[in-house]
Amino acid sequence: MRISQRDFLVTGNLNGIALGSTVGLITELLGAPTDTGGTSRRHRRPSIYVYGNIEFFVHQKPPFTCFAIWWYSKRGEFILVEGESAIDVILHPGMSKVDVIDALHHANIEFIEELDQPSPTLVVPNGARLVFNDGLILYAVYSWMR
Repeated sequence: MRISQRDFLVTGNLNGIALGSTVGLITELLGAPTDTGGTSRRHRRPSIYVYGNIEFFVHQKPPFTCFAIWWYSKRGEFILVEGESAIDVILHPGMSKVDVIDALHHANIEFIEELDQPSPTLVVPNGARLVFNDGLILYAVYSWMR
C-alpha cells in the first residue's frame, strides 16, 4: 500500500484513514500492526498501533477511534508498510527547518508558524504540526484532535 505524504499534509488522510477512524477500519485497511503499545493493568487494549514508521493513537474507550497520527523522523522515512515507499514525499528525516520551509513552498503547501510552542512548530492546512528540535532539525509530524 503506497501512501501520499503530500495528501496527508494537506488533508490529514492516509489512504482512507484519518482522525476519527476506528481501530476496526485501521486494521481492515492495513492489517495487523507491526507493533502496539500503551497497555496497562487498567487498559489491556492497546492505545498505540504502529505501522511502519507511523503511529496511530486511539481512545481507550469505545468506539476506539484514532485521535492522533504521528511520524517521528528519527525512525526513518514516512512509510506505513516496511519495504514500500510513500509517494509525493516532501519531508525526509534530517531536514532542517529552512529545508522544510523550502520544500513546503515548492509543493505549494501553505503553513503558518506557531510561535507559542516550546519547540519551533509549523502548521499545515489539515492542522498537522511539524515540530523541530533545538537544532532546528525536523523531529516529528503529527496530527491530533483537540
